[in-house]
Amino acid sequence: MGLPSDVIFARAVQLLVTLKGEGNIDWRFYAQAFGVFEQYRLSETLIKRASYKNWARSFLQIIEEVKGEIFAIDFIKYILKNELDFNNKKDIEQDRELLIELEMINESEEINKEKVSIDFGIITVKNCERDAINEVLNLEKRRDSDGFICFEGSVKHLKSGKEFNIIHYSGDQGNVEVSPFVSKLLKWNPNYIIMIGIAGGISSNKVKIGDVLVSEKIIYYSKMKLTDSKQERRPSEYKPDTLLWSNFRNFPSSKEEGKWVNNIKPEYRTELFNKLGKPIVHYGPIFSGELLVKSKNKVEELLDIDKKTIGFEQESAGVFEQTRYDIDRPRTISIRGTSDLADNPNSETWDDYHEYASNVVATYFHEFLKNGELEPKKKV
Repeated sequence: MGLPSDVIFARAVQLLVTLKGEGNIDWRFYAQAFGVFEQYRLSETLIKRASYKNWARSFLQIIEEVKGEIFAIDFIKYILKNELDFNNKKDIEQDRELLIELEMINESEEINKEKVSIDFGIITVKNCERDAINEVLNLEKRRDSDGFICFEGSVKHLKSGKEFNIIHYSGDQGNVEVSPFVSKLLKWNPNYIIMIGIAGGISSNKVKIGDVLVSEKIIYYSKMKLTDSKQERRPSEYKPDTLLWSNFRNFPSSKEEGKWVNNIKPEYRTELFNKLGKPIVHYGPIFSGELLVKSKNKVEELLDIDKKTIGFEQESAGVFEQTRYDIDRPRTISIRGTSDLADNPNSETWDDYHEYASNVVATYFHEFLKNGELEPKKKV
């Protein structure tokens, strides 16, 4: 019996410490890497191919480039501790030694310099989303240990008097494009990850411009099977964390409902409340895909997947998919401000609505942090 491929992959981590600075790996291959890894695990005969060592080396470069050295080592430790099952005593001893070596590396100050824990990690993609969150939450610009720009700050939870520590990365638009920025955020070991931004609302489900959308689930609708005669959609669903969903679902309380809008920028309250109505909060499914939808017919077609869907966006499926592979599995949810109406191509749209919707959802989240029932709780 040949060595299981995941063991060969685990041993390849010995190359990891020499990989820094060797070559430039395109992070776009990262999404393919897990699929390739699964193929090798499922077919042991493939591990005898001469190209396997080079593939393992490239895979490790991708892992380190996108998720960082801490993740790569933690991931291999996870494999070693939970997936080894073979009979060669010599091999067992070799991998025990490797595990000890990995433990020693992981304890080093160099590797652990950013192994910290924060309460909330935030992902945005558009400039208006980034600026609104930074302004409302009073976050300050900084560089992480790899030189990437992020934003840091805290918000006081009024009931407990404790502080929520926050790190914010602003990435690129799209489910694939946002992935490396989620990876950067995961290095901070967040308790919670929030995807915050704007979305196209669905007016047939009583959503209007300015309203807040809280994800009951994320539906990735872009998967499909195409034949000469038809196309068959094969949607995937991502459920938000139960704790976050419960807390957002019950905020604001019926007694406090509507008061949070008083903290939206005065110029928006003056100019747009009369025109659009005061923002309200909707709870329901949100579509996430690769299309920028602005078509009544297309919306009606996609609503066959779930009639209760309240909006469209392009990143949350990527965020949820990325956090699935993190060992600590941070609690994740998506909240959105409605900047236009996907099923009303004639609805007005200008940059003020993008900025307005960004400010509304940032204000809603700020009020949730200050006045919600969820309290800061650091990881041990």
